[in-house]
Amino acid sequence: MGEAGTEAVLPLARGSDGRLGVRAGKSGSAVNVTVNIQTPDVDGFRRSEAQVSASLARAVARGRRGL
Repeated sequence: MGEAGTEAVLPLARGSDGRLGVRAGKSGSAVNVTVNIQTPDVDGFRRSEAQVSASLARAVARGRRGL
């Protein structure tokens, strides 16, 4: 019937010791991303800077979700 409050579905994994539990996410080496932007003029870049920043933020968010 469910429980009151927030719930979550988490994948279980068996550890090397045989115990079953929730496995922590991969936290390891950093990933470096280089973004090259070419523009004929600085003013054109400044006009589109907010759009470029928002697009980059969305890409980072997707990467964090593993999409």
